[in-house]
Amino acid sequence: FMRQGATLAADEINARGGISGKRLELEFEDSQGQPAEAVNAAEKLITRDRVNVVTCAFNSSATLAVAEVAKREGVPLVVGLSTADGITGPAHPIVFRVCAPNTTLAELLGDYIAQLERPSTIAYVFEKTDFGTNLADVVRRRLENAGIKTTNSEGVNQHETDFLSLITKLKASRPDMVFLAVLADSALPFLRQAQQAGFHSKWANAVSLSSPKFLEEAGKSASGFIGITHFDAATAEGQARSFVEHFRSKYGQAPTHYSAVYYDTINLIAVALTRGGIAPEKLSEALKTTDFAGITGRIRFDQNGQAHIGTIIFRWENGKMTIIKTNPGS
Repeated sequence: FMRQGATLAADEINARGGISGKRLELEFEDSQGQPAEAVNAAEKLITRDRVNVVTCAFNSSATLAVAEVAKREGVPLVVGLSTADGITGPAHPIVFRVCAPNTTLAELLGDYIAQLERPSTIAYVFEKTDFGTNLADVVRRRLENAGIKTTNSEGVNQHETDFLSLITKLKASRPDMVFLAVLADSALPFLRQAQQAGFHSKWANAVSLSSPKFLEEAGKSASGFIGITHFDAATAEGQARSFVEHFRSKYGQAPTHYSAVYYDTINLIAVALTRGGIAPEKLSEALKTTDFAGITGRIRFDQNGQAHIGTIIFRWENGKMTIIKTNPGS
């Protein structure tokens, strides 16, 4: 989905004449979601392919590793979807992130949960990565400050699929809600095994499980699931609706928020390249001052290289996504 959104953006840019008359070329390397592989991929792109800018990776641990390569080589890194808080900030002066960080997601979703869902107790299941650990931690702090008691805080291995013993423990604790800071390859077996074990709760997550494809595959086991995302194809309007139609025409399916964010990311980079040129230091300066109206919202970076695009809080019920609350960003 990320690659599809990026490719569609590049195709449209080149159909309009490219950047100052030159084609925008995308080079892809597979990080496999692993920091070491991500470093190798970034070094190949920068030293072999001589790219002007890098955009990566879905997994926060991989992105943090690439950020160090980008800083060492002086090549700007534009992050589409990795959410760990430490990715942007003074330690990474030429890293720019389009999506919301975990702290922002925790504030928006946590406040909704505390004020409207109002569970008395909550359990946290998180993958032991930069993404999962950080997300569970900031959500837990937000909800504990709101008076919601934590029953369990359980770390699992990335890509874990066997949750029977953990579900037995959670079932005994009887939390009103379970917050899942994991990816879909763990969330699907977790939800199915919970259903099989007769463990019923409310489920919540921020961003990583917001794909309609995941929710459809989860079926009834995801009933009542609450999440937060950056884009919903079904309710898109204006230029976002045009993107949905073009995406569906090209790929035969609706885009996810992954596709939308990377569509915006490539278009944002194109604007910055037009303004600043291809030299990495000038491109970095152009990114700092670019103000771009994307399909996910207005994209402009603060002093830490962080954008503040829109978000959507939703509930999955009766086989479809119901929008609960929208935040336009800033």
